[in-house]
Amino acid sequence: MTTDYRFQFDGTNSNTLSHRLTIKPFYTKGPFSISLQSYVQTEDFTALTSNATPFPVSTLGRIGYMFSYFDQLRIGYSTSGFYLALDHNRSIVSDMTSFTAPQFGESSKLVLQSQIKTGPFTLITAFDDLYFTNLLANRAQFGSSILQYTSNGYPLSIAVGALAKVENNPSWTVNLYPLLSFRFPVINTRTTQFSAIMQAHGYLPVYPAIDTDQFIDTSLATFFPNYSLGVGFAVKRNQFTAKILASVNDGKNHTMLVNDFAYTAMDTSYSSAFEILTDIRYTGAKFETKAVWNVPFTGSFAIAKLSTGHNADYSQLSLGFKIDKLTFGLGLANLGLLETLQDVFSGSLALTDLFGGTYATSYLYAGYDFGMFSLSARAAYPASPAAYTIPVVSLSARIKLSKAF
Repeated sequence: MTTDYRFQFDGTNSNTLSHRLTIKPFYTKGPFSISLQSYVQTEDFTALTSNATPFPVSTLGRIGYMFSYFDQLRIGYSTSGFYLALDHNRSIVSDMTSFTAPQFGESSKLVLQSQIKTGPFTLITAFDDLYFTNLLANRAQFGSSILQYTSNGYPLSIAVGALAKVENNPSWTVNLYPLLSFRFPVINTRTTQFSAIMQAHGYLPVYPAIDTDQFIDTSLATFFPNYSLGVGFAVKRNQFTAKILASVNDGKNHTMLVNDFAYTAMDTSYSSAFEILTDIRYTGAKFETKAVWNVPFTGSFAIAKLSTGHNADYSQLSLGFKIDKLTFGLGLANLGLLETLQDVFSGSLALTDLFGGTYATSYLYAGYDFGMFSLSARAAYPASPAAYTIPVVSLSARIKLSKAF
């Protein structure tokens, strides 16, 4: 069992002070593991809240309430034929898609993910949050299912599937982004893989009505009113991976559809003629880093813009270090990074807008593990349509008993 205490100063919410005590009993045996949670919290010592009350009225709220008691669940192993996990981290990701940006920092979502392997086939399914935080706030959530086939001998990979965008604002809608993806290995050794990749996806509203004209319209010369067609290459060398993808787009389709800003009330849609995605990562025992930059261009080779007129390119940079029992990390994600930098240097924006402005989110953390006791500190600017000057600062202490029950 673990016990967590968190003190939080929320500079994004009128400098609110809160104290939270969380108890997490857990059980692990072989391929099965479960961790439950329950907490009590007080804000400015004026009110006491918990995840036990109040009991929600709506059906969706009740389902989210039930899952609020889950911290983690695992059935099977990631190498097993069947693997199911509920976790705050997305650990199963298909490299055959470019729908979703890498996870940025800590996540308060409870991600459902499963993987089924049989012969040359692998089915990966995910839903981003079983707490339904965004749906209950009338914002979008996302799910996906990808079926991947990898042939014997020459390991050609083919994937079909779709990303689903679910919204309840003001009524329920479900829109799919169907996908077809290919990976052609050029170099395939134990330590090095170099592959050519090709991806194509469209757009298909399926609820409350199926609108096939949004997917294929024979009255158009291109037949597809909404599409993205990309080609590029991917490299993996030990702990280093890199991907570069150039795509031509039209309509509602583009790469990196799902990122931190897509979960806010901000309109992140834009129109682009083509895009260039660069995704570089290194994951080692003591150091890890991710650098992602997706730049959309118009037909006149200008950077595409959001409805607000701000540049729509998405960037993400994160670093993490581990030195013995000390951990340290930082991260920065932006929409329109270069435009924001220009505005900061010209004096039209404050420096804090680079880290916590309308088009920015960032974090900084440090922690030390004493064994059964650990301490951590974190400062973060959350993704939000609002601009912040003071971050959310939290100090946490954890005690983990050595014996599970």
